[in-house]
Amino acid sequence: MRHAIVFFITTAGLAQGACRGPDAVALACERDRDCPLGQRCGDDQVCADELPAVPVGADGPTEASEGEGEGDPAIGPVGEGEGEGEGEPSPFGFAPTGIDVSGLAPSGDLAITCDTSFDTDARTFSHPDCATGIDPATAAMLLPDGTVALVVHGLSVQGQARLRALGAAPLALVAFGDAMIAGVIDAGSNDQQRGAGARTRATCGASAGARGDDDDGGAGGGGGAGAGAQGGGGGSGEDAHGGAPGVGVGVTGRLGGCPGGAGGDGDEGGGAGGEGGGAIHVAVAGVLDLVGTIAAPGGGGGGGRDDAGGGGGGSGGLVRVEAGVLHLHDGAALTANGGGGGGGGDDACFGGSGDPGADGAPRSATRAEGGAGFCFANGGGAGGAGGVADGAPGGDSGQGAGGGGGGAGVLELRGQTCDVAAGAVTSPVTSCAGL
Repeated sequence: MRHAIVFFITTAGLAQGACRGPDAVALACERDRDCPLGQRCGDDQVCADELPAVPVGADGPTEASEGEGEGDPAIGPVGEGEGEGEGEPSPFGFAPTGIDVSGLAPSGDLAITCDTSFDTDARTFSHPDCATGIDPATAAMLLPDGTVALVVHGLSVQGQARLRALGAAPLALVAFGDAMIAGVIDAGSNDQQRGAGARTRATCGASAGARGDDDDGGAGGGGGAGAGAQGGGGGSGEDAHGGAPGVGVGVTGRLGGCPGGAGGDGDEGGGAGGEGGGAIHVAVAGVLDLVGTIAAPGGGGGGGRDDAGGGGGGSGGLVRVEAGVLHLHDGAALTANGGGGGGGGDDACFGGSGDPGADGAPRSATRAEGGAGFCFANGGGAGGAGGVADGAPGGDSGQGAGGGGGGAGVLELRGQTCDVAAGAVTSPVTSCAGL
């Protein structure tokens, strides 16, 4: 199976020629294993494409084979015989968390070649031409916990491509062979879209940030939590209590993040709470080379209007990556950062709204900044990221308080063999566990 994927990536790279995207840069290396799948370490210690020694079919682990042989004279006349057989898909050497692979049948080699989204509700790609090698109607399977899994032989995400995961259900990518992720897999949320598997306020319960109280100076909304760290509390208003932060519940299954609370009203409405990040699970039986990004950040809270509180940031979601051999190269990023809280608004200074909090960063361990308050209002708290997983509280203000930052989500790395480069980013800070 490894050779089949190498053949695809190499030919795709040759076809692009000088038009390769900006992310397709040469990587420094000391040995072949430092390079992505389909490349080798050259004499100049730079990774370069290599062609397979012989053409290999793209049927993946299940391939037909023919053979010729001579008969045994002791048994019968000397002669030639032909045989044809078909092998079984390469088995997983481990049990992916919450997935019974014995009941799954892989279908094709999925290649993401340009920007597209996959909707776990409709089970379709927004741009089918950017997702080649499979039929989603065949490859998409519903797991017992409601997760939608794309079950394939091999997986590749090219360096200039982005796969956006949307929909109510979490997304699992299950590869029975090898995988190469040089681009981006994004299950994050923002003020326009919710990542796949991001939870609603109703399903989150106490993990969602609470709404700030109303007053002449509205209080800030609490930051969301999820399966990871807790959010930051909303700032207090003039005589108003800030929204309570969301409480982390610990990892149980594939849970996305939770939203922050809305800011309390003042003369006008408080800011909306940011959405929590989604849930993405990548399970690879063979070798997973990760050069790009897998992320599930939370969204930033909205800014409050005149004398109103800012909304709390959404928490990070879940990123779970498991492989037989897991290579995280320099420049790779795995993140589930929380969003920043929104700033409060104020009717002084001719009146105005606070700034929204920043969305959680997909490619760094930098905390998402809280939005600035307008005039005498106060700003929102930073989202959880890196070594500081809890969201920061919003600022107090009698004019309009800031929303709390969303807590960081959950990042899980597991491999039978793990190789994490010093230049790879994991946020929240996470080490690779053995399988």
